Amino acid sequence: MTNYASELISQLIDTNWEISKPHHDKVVRNALITQYHSLVEKIKDEMGEADFNNFMEQGKKMFAK
Repeated sequence: MTNYASELISQLIDTNWEISKPHHDKVVRNALITQYHSLVEKIKDEMGEADFNNFMEQGKKMFAK
């Protein structure tokens, strides 16, 4: 994974965390969701969709209970 992809994933995690906070009003929440989807597309462009999907699946397995 490139440094750029790593930075994008870090931003994606931070954005996802912000989305999960209940105190945001609808406008802010929608902006965060738009940012999240934009980051996903940038990561897919950087890593390739198959590698991104594999990365996400491995992360889910790692944190599964």
